[in-house]
Formats: sequence, structure tokens, C-alpha cells
Amino acid sequence: IDLDDRPYWKWVFDSRSRTFCTGEHKEGCGCFTYPSGNVYTGDWKADKCHGLGTYMDTEGNTFEGSWSQGKLEGLGLCAFRGGQQYCGQLRGGLKHGFGVFRYSNGNVYVGDFEADKIHGLGTLMHSRGSRFTGRWKEGRVDGVGRFVWADGDSFEG
Repeated sequence: IDLDDRPYWKWVFDSRSRTFCTGEHKEGCGCFTYPSGNVYTGDWKADKCHGLGTYMDTEGNTFEGSWSQGKLEGLGLCAFRGGQQYCGQLRGGLKHGFGVFRYSNGNVYVGDFEADKIHGLGTLMHSRGSRFTGRWKEGRVDGVGRFVWADGDSFEG
């Protein structure tokens, strides 16, 4: 029970490293509840989320994957309260590299991201059947691409 508003640390035994905690620092595997009510469950190193873990905030967002020094790094899955989902590469907690983003309206983007924005080569598939494949820069179409309507007609340019 958290009586003085300090974070609550629930010890979870990690059979791989056979550790719970070293001194006052979170080390090994555990479940940590922040004063805000957000929860991280997973691997820890030197008081930071580090290794595999899941972070759930009080707004209903979930971030699951590989963590490094307290940030998502490598492959991860992000599920947002509004119904959006991202599965792919992350750097410093941001979408960066190849990934798939599913919008709440049914549209799906498959391709490259940079610094949390659609950037590079990718395809945006609309829920009604049309799609655009081409280059993107900072979230906007940039240069030549191909648009295909739901009936199969297409335009390239």
C-alpha cells in the first residue's frame, strides 16, 4: 500500500537472473506503479525500463516491446486508446524504421517512418479499397507515386 505517495514496487521473481532488486535500485524483473497510476511490468536495469516489458498508462494506451534506458528501442507494439495501433521498429520511443500503422478509421500504412512521422517508401491503404504507394516526407506525399482506386484504375506520376 502506497501511504506516502512514493511509487509502489511489487517484487516479481525472475528465474533467468534469479534477482529481484539490488539495494534501493530496481534491477531484474518487476512491476512498478508510478504515482500517476501508470504501470510498467518487465525487465529493469539501474532503475530504468531495460529489456522486454509492457507499459500501460491510465488513459488506456499500451506500449510493449524492447526497452533501453527507459525508452522503447527496437521492435515494439503500441496500442492507443482511440483504436490506432503501431507495430514495428522504434528508436528512442518514436516510430523509426519499418512499421505498420493501423488508423482507427480502418486505413493502414505500411512502410518507413522517421522520428515518429511517415517518411520514406510506403503504402497507404484506404479502408474503401484505394491505395497510394510512393515516397513520403515528414508525413506528406513527396515525389512520384502510384494511386490505385478501388475499381482497379490507377494513376502514376
